[in-house]
Amino acid sequence: MSDDARNVKGGDRGWVTEKGKELRKEIIDAAFALPPGGLSGVVEIEGSAYVIKTEAKEAAHERTLAEMRTEIEATLKQQERDRLQKAWLARLRKKAFIRYF
Repeated sequence: MSDDARNVKGGDRGWVTEKGKELRKEIIDAAFALPPGGLSGVVEIEGSAYVIKTEAKEAAHERTLAEMRTEIEATLKQQERDRLQKAWLARLRKKAFIRYF
């Protein structure tokens, strides 16, 4: 049960790195001490309580361009769509006449 912004996902933080800054050091230490599928005891930090479950561990690696290509293309296409939509809306606003009563 999570009461933060990730409560929709049941508190799932996704993949984290041991040297990452996404979580506090105490939580990262507890998570990396667990085996895959392991569940920690209660970790208390400044009045908050955490129970950590490590679902899987995977060695960190850099993805190749081939692995990233579809993700990069999708991001670039979305950025271009957004740019074109903003330009289109700006043209419409320039041509429009609106009177408030």
